[in-house]
Amino acid sequence: MILIRERPAYPHLSLTSGKEAPRSLRLNARAICLAAAAALGLATPGAAAAQSFGIQNPEDLLVDQTPQGLRSGPQAFYPRIDFDLARDTNIYDRETAKIADTFVSVRPSVSYRPDLSRHEVDVTASGEIRRYFEQSSENSEQFGLRARTRLDLAQRIVVRSTAEIARRVESRGEFGDNPLSDSPIEYTLTSGGLNVGRYGGVLELGAGAQISHRNYSDVSIGGVDTDLSFRDVTDKRAFVDGSIRLSPGIRAFGEASYETTSYDVNPVRDRDSDGYSLLAGARFDVSDLIEAEVAAGYVHRSYDDPTIRSFNGLDFRVLGRWSPTPRLQVAAVGRRSVERSPSVGIPAVVQSRFQLEARQSLGSRMIAALSADVARWDYQDSPVRETRYAIDGSLSVRLARMFSVTGGAGYRKQTETGGGRAYDGATIRIGLAVII
Repeated sequence: MILIRERPAYPHLSLTSGKEAPRSLRLNARAICLAAAAALGLATPGAAAAQSFGIQNPEDLLVDQTPQGLRSGPQAFYPRIDFDLARDTNIYDRETAKIADTFVSVRPSVSYRPDLSRHEVDVTASGEIRRYFEQSSENSEQFGLRARTRLDLAQRIVVRSTAEIARRVESRGEFGDNPLSDSPIEYTLTSGGLNVGRYGGVLELGAGAQISHRNYSDVSIGGVDTDLSFRDVTDKRAFVDGSIRLSPGIRAFGEASYETTSYDVNPVRDRDSDGYSLLAGARFDVSDLIEAEVAAGYVHRSYDDPTIRSFNGLDFRVLGRWSPTPRLQVAAVGRRSVERSPSVGIPAVVQSRFQLEARQSLGSRMIAALSADVARWDYQDSPVRETRYAIDGSLSVRLARMFSVTGGAGYRKQTETGGGRAYDGATIRIGLAVII
């Protein structure tokens, strides 16, 4: 499966930078499209989530790979703890004056998932403690609580809800990160969402809403405290979607959404904005081995400040999954989105991202994976353009039911035009996972 990880988890497979990924979710390929859309712009958990790919994953061929959990009747808790030792050749992602360091990451988590006949509840608490051997200013602690529910009602009606509160650290190298800050930028994330849909028939319909708020802490730059309240932002989104089955293997769908972005402080120019997106496409279940989704449309974003030019352009979403053999799986996902402002002079960032991963089971205890990621950031109302390329490989070995070891390496390179940020770096890592 494609693995998209949120940073309280140093990745075993990174589809973001070859270093660490800002989002942490293990999803099936169709849910990944939504995860990518969420990471790239508050995606809909609508029609695209109504169905899931029914193809066997290479992990399914491993022995003793299913967590047993701690159970008492229908109640079930799933504890896990990951340990990683990693070496990074450019921990600040700078073009010059690069600094290499080694760090240890410890990531405990526990999920509560009771056994329910119709519905689903998933509550996960997680955290990360990271310690660097030399650059102690990069040390960090993160924690979060996330809840997800699904109610299966009569007449194929499904109600989904999500809620999260977390203390996060912004990954070095991501847009918005300040390479001159004395420590990583921290923020508090709160979010929630609700959607209702009728799925499973010839015609499917859904609607929902989402809201999220990021509150940034002050950061020290050159020993001087800097107020980052200009980055505090609230995003709201409402959507409707629908699909119709044209044949047993083809389903056409459409989505329409409306979004608003509001900043707590606009010291230079009013970056508050609203806009809409229209998408239409089709899902293809070509066979048990190949499934794909392709959508294209139009996105518009206008700003309260009349001097800021509106954005109008192509919106798209693509994903595919191919299993040429039971032991090999290839998955791809691409998405465009309008991202939050990283500075007082930039109204928004248009992000386009493509990710590809191949996973191969080697025997009954090993999984090898290779992933690639291309991300482009266009800073609106500015000549700055940045493009990052990353590749990552790993090998995971299941030692016993509760223990697995992973080793991997990655390389990342970012180019720029118009005065952006360029850098490159590599990582090598080894990790141990204890899964109950």
